Amino acid sequence: MIGSPNVKPIHGKWDHLGYMTTEHLPVPAGVTLPRGTWLQASPTDDTKAILASGDAEGFTTQDIDTEGHTSATAQLNKLLGVGPGIGDWPIKVGSAVSVRKMVPGSLIEFEGLGAAVPGNLVCTSGTGSIAANAARKTQLSLFNGCIRIAQTGDVVKMLLETANLTPEVSGRRRIRVRILDGSIMP
Repeated sequence: MIGSPNVKPIHGKWDHLGYMTTEHLPVPAGVTLPRGTWLQASPTDDTKAILASGDAEGFTTQDIDTEGHTSATAQLNKLLGVGPGIGDWPIKVGSAVSVRKMVPGSLIEFEGLGAAVPGNLVCTSGTGSIAANAARKTQLSLFNGCIRIAQTGDVVKMLLETANLTPEVSGRRRIRVRILDGSIMP
């Protein structure tokens, strides 16, 4: 995770929860689920991951795509030490991915752009969008593995600390959040 423009722990500790299989993740061809994507256990098998919508086990520590390390781009990036997945091979959908959980009170930064869809980490358009001027301590939840402003009935997983950090990738929104235990939004 260190060196990723998508997610960066600032303060606190994380626990390694272990590995979850990714066979039930909806990853369309050409889309990468970036490290930092939030996952929860499947209701039918707690060893299988699904995109977090509500509660979450934790977030991924590697990118996930339909090709994994077999893609020519991934191999070239690894060899040259550039591009997405520097230092790590992407995980192919169906393989096991390492999942981490930040302890309550930890601060962590996420970066993204767009709607709460697979492949995005921060919702900036549509339902639950986080504006650059969003108030500190705004309650946040998860939908499709993406962080968004909590809606009625959502599980509040974090509080917004700031929504206008300088992004590492131009055009994206970078936010800092404080991890919570989780409670239901009234």
